[in-house]
Amino acid sequence: MTVDRATTLTLDARAGKPMKLTAPDSRARLVAGGVLVGARGDVPAHDYAEFMGLGDNTDMRRSYYAQVGPSVPAESFISQAGGLWQRGNGEVYNLVTTRKGGFFTGLTHTFTTRGLAKVVTPVGSNAKGSTAAPGSSWSTPGWPGPTSVLIGAQAAYRTVPNGSLTQYMSTEGGLRWNLSMAVGTADDMFLSLFYSPESRRYEPGRTYHEPFNTAVFGPATSNSTRPGDVGAVRQGSDYLVCLPLLSDAAGHGNSSDAKTRFRLTSGATTIIDLDRESCSIPLTGLLPRKAGYRLAVDASRPAGTVTVGSRASAVWTFTSAPAADNRVQRLPLSVVRFTPKLSLTGTAKAGTRITVPVRLQGPAAAKGAVKSLKVQVSYDGGRTWKTATVHTAADGSRQLTLTHPARATTIGFKATLVDRDGNTVSETLPTAYRTVN
Repeated sequence: MTVDRATTLTLDARAGKPMKLTAPDSRARLVAGGVLVGARGDVPAHDYAEFMGLGDNTDMRRSYYAQVGPSVPAESFISQAGGLWQRGNGEVYNLVTTRKGGFFTGLTHTFTTRGLAKVVTPVGSNAKGSTAAPGSSWSTPGWPGPTSVLIGAQAAYRTVPNGSLTQYMSTEGGLRWNLSMAVGTADDMFLSLFYSPESRRYEPGRTYHEPFNTAVFGPATSNSTRPGDVGAVRQGSDYLVCLPLLSDAAGHGNSSDAKTRFRLTSGATTIIDLDRESCSIPLTGLLPRKAGYRLAVDASRPAGTVTVGSRASAVWTFTSAPAADNRVQRLPLSVVRFTPKLSLTGTAKAGTRITVPVRLQGPAAAKGAVKSLKVQVSYDGGRTWKTATVHTAADGSRQLTLTHPARATTIGFKATLVDRDGNTVSETLPTAYRTVN
């Protein structure tokens, strides 16, 4: 519709029709859903998007939808309807249907299993009496719209650890998904919220394995420069830093109830000092020239809250300058991750040998980017430390080989990394995992 003169538009609610969306399992019920519209303007500044909640099964039947005016070219307008379905506390369906060039005048649609991806999401536990609820959000590359849809859409809570939670995902049109897992206890229902470090494309017909809330918990980053994703970026003096210190073994970010301290300095100048995590906060104050920085982050929980992953700290030193063309660029912040094969409760057997893969994320993960990497291990919960040899294979993969003490105890890790550009990170994870007899 072109409005270049006085124009009257008639909106008749009687033209609206109901929407009925049904999962492949007709007994599954819509937990939460929504309708998304996106329109491309003549220039990107004129792009438009809007999200409307569908609610649950009952709410959906009470809402009516209609298109006003003629359809438009498919490349200029998109409509999507979808959500999260579940039968009881069983299998979860994350489903979306898409229409281009127009809006829905009502919609009756039954999804089938054809073209869906299957994601098996085991869930661990590091707190007594834990329960967990899966959630999801979607996005469609190339279209304007909210960075995520269905924030807060969660299925039913179930007791964890649990190794058999299965989810099914729509894959049409290049859909990308962010899966999440809310974990809580009777005393603390907001213990952790794990989320994808960046949106992910699932291929139709494939099966994926994506565990949540499993040890070792530690810092994580990604290669993304997209706002809202895990990672660290700057544009001019503005910056976003989201390096969750208690991310799980799969690298999911963790918005937890841990007490967090975030402090960034340059020389004697304090740029920011926060008593909370920084993931949701646009920040400013980086210097308008090449400069050295020190970032110190610490996250801790009260004693007894969790069995492993009670504390993590990291200190980065790095050099950064604004880009000449003011483009968004990554900050050179790397992390070291430890990924031994553990139980869903973060344990391994005492008195045995174990291989601990050591993986890097961030700029230091590039081939030839590491100048030095040193690791220490603690067998007493972080009170004393011993040097551990990092073995590097021909393919560049790294690992430790440890022999657990015969008695049950807590294993911790320290890592110090220096890259070829002189950027560093020092991490301390005093309660990485436990050994049991």
